[in-house]
Amino acid sequence: MDNIIDCRLDSICKEIYTGIWQHDYGQILRITGVDLPKAVEVQFSLRDKGGDTLTRIGTTVDGVTEVKVPDSFLKNENCTQNYLIYAWIYVTDDASGNTEHQIILHVKSRPKPEEPSEEPLPEPNIFHETVEAVNASADRAEMAEQSAKGSAEKAETTLAEIKRVTDGISEDIENANTEKSELSGMIDGAEEKKKELVASTEEAGETKMELDSSINSAGEKQLALDATVKQANAVDASLKEQIGSAEQIQANVEQIAKNKADISSLNEDIADLKDKKITKFYASNQGENHLVDSDNGKIQDMMICGNSNQNQTKGKNLLKYPYVEADKTSLGITFTDNKDGSINVSGTATGTAYYNLYSNRDGKRLTLASGTYKLVTKGRSGCNVTVNNGVISAKNEGTFTITEGHNEIYCYIAIQEGLTVDETIYPMIQLASSIDESYEPYTGGKPSPNPDYPQEIKRVVKPVVKVCGKNLWNPIAGGYISNLNGSITASEKSDIATTDFIKTNGKDITVIARNFSLALEYAFAYRIGFYDAEKSG
Repeated sequence: MDNIIDCRLDSICKEIYTGIWQHDYGQILRITGVDLPKAVEVQFSLRDKGGDTLTRIGTTVDGVTEVKVPDSFLKNENCTQNYLIYAWIYVTDDASGNTEHQIILHVKSRPKPEEPSEEPLPEPNIFHETVEAVNASADRAEMAEQSAKGSAEKAETTLAEIKRVTDGISEDIENANTEKSELSGMIDGAEEKKKELVASTEEAGETKMELDSSINSAGEKQLALDATVKQANAVDASLKEQIGSAEQIQANVEQIAKNKADISSLNEDIADLKDKKITKFYASNQGENHLVDSDNGKIQDMMICGNSNQNQTKGKNLLKYPYVEADKTSLGITFTDNKDGSINVSGTATGTAYYNLYSNRDGKRLTLASGTYKLVTKGRSGCNVTVNNGVISAKNEGTFTITEGHNEIYCYIAIQEGLTVDETIYPMIQLASSIDESYEPYTGGKPSPNPDYPQEIKRVVKPVVKVCGKNLWNPIAGGYISNLNGSITASEKSDIATTDFIKTNGKDITVIARNFSLALEYAFAYRIGFYDAEKSG
């Protein structure tokens, strides 16, 4: 189990971003990079200003200082979001006390673990209890041996005393010898028990070694299984990509075949039009229209003129969207997601409020390839926008470089306690080589429109196109136009014909008459009269 939080102090203030979760306990903060006393005060707090601190004593050995983080701050009841633990290194002597360094621990929030009170007690650690029992038995054997030796010495003393007192009490001497023999047997029995206990201890040690070997083997098998799963996922993704490419190729082949058929059909239509008069016209969204003729020819083409617009992006914004938190209110600050990647921030902060920009709704953390990038925060004034990967950081506006192995990015908005804000921030991460810093929404890091990020085309709304391609000459046989008022006069001649009521953009009514003419060698002469609604020429 890794309960060590490494912190190398290379500045007065150091932030730690990884490895700490809410409800952990027994966490040790290991401090290197500075020369601290053998015993030093480390003061902890959940606030960076005001309030009280909890003091813990850190011990320094060979330039490494270790101190336990208060479990109550890691538990932090009723906290449902990521938070900070502040630690100050406080160096004192007989005459003074100085705050030398500040360490900020970023703690990731998680659900509270279930209390184990209703669960059955865990199985005892058999190996641990065996070792304790062996040690206890060995202690008892050693005490018995010492007691037996003491009794033997006492018996020998007693026998000597008896011999000195009287040589005639043989029975007592014999009893004393018997007692001595029994005591010697007890000593021998104690020695045997001691040997058995030593053998049991050695056997327990071998059992522990076997268990350690089994645990290491299980860990190696788990690593191999993880590698196999990762390889399987990569193969699956590759297969899906190849299947998608094959489907796209098939769709392209079908579309090409359809296009060839359409082109062939159009060529046939154009061939049919070679000997016929073609009518061309156009209409615009300004209320204009143009019609050259109204013959019976087919329409060759039609043009509708109007304005259209489609948003386009260069794909320069690399800050993934949508964010995981969306709209939320925290510590007096309301964060509103404007659905285009911008965030409106308003309110007065009752504590340091944060908005997470580095976790996304797809469940993936923001990662960047190795390279140099630029943080752009248009619209920001009072808030702070920070990007950090645990090695380097940039705040509000600036460049930063990502190196291999440190590709996971933390990016967030922070509002300090007591600050009142009302602003809309347009956060964006782009390549440092990009000169254009104008904001654009996230479109997968590639230009749009694209299949994943289509863009709406804004166009002429409900255009009206009127096609007049029919012949308006519909003669009335046996009539001609009166020269006086434009009325039609009946005639018995079948070669005289007139059409009435043809509306144009000029006079209200146009009357066209076809009259037979001997002067034109039996051809037809056409007369056109323009009249208003009362047929006044």
